[in-house]
Amino acid sequence: MDKQKILIVDDAESYRLLLSEILYFYGYDIYCAKDGVEALHLIKQEGIKLVITDILMPEMDGNELVRNIKKINPKTKVIGMTGGGELISADSAEKLSRMYDFDEFFQKPITHEDLISYIQ
Repeated sequence: MDKQKILIVDDAESYRLLLSEILYFYGYDIYCAKDGVEALHLIKQEGIKLVITDILMPEMDGNELVRNIKKINPKTKVIGMTGGGELISADSAEKLSRMYDFDEFFQKPITHEDLISYIQ
C-alpha cells in the first residue's frame, strides 16, 4: 500500500522541518514547499491529496492557495494553520474553515496529537 502523500507549506523553514519530521515518523510521504507557487507545482506533479498550509505567507497566502488547490482537485484536503498572534476560538476556526474552504483549521503550534488524530 502506498504511503499517504502530505504537503507542508510554510515560509518558516523551521516549522516545515518540524512538521515533516513528525509526520515522517508516523509513516507519511512528506513534501515541503516554502510558498504557494511551489506548492501548486508539487500538487500537480505529485498528486498530493492532503495539504497543511500556513495562512500568512508572502506572494500567495494560504487563502489564495486553498482556492487554487480546490480548482485543481476539489477532493484535496487542506488544513489551514495560523500563528497570527491572537488565539482563535473553536467557533472562529470553524468560520475560517467555511469562509476559505479549508477542511480543518488549527492554531500554531499544532500539537502532533491533534494533527495525527485529524489525518488518521
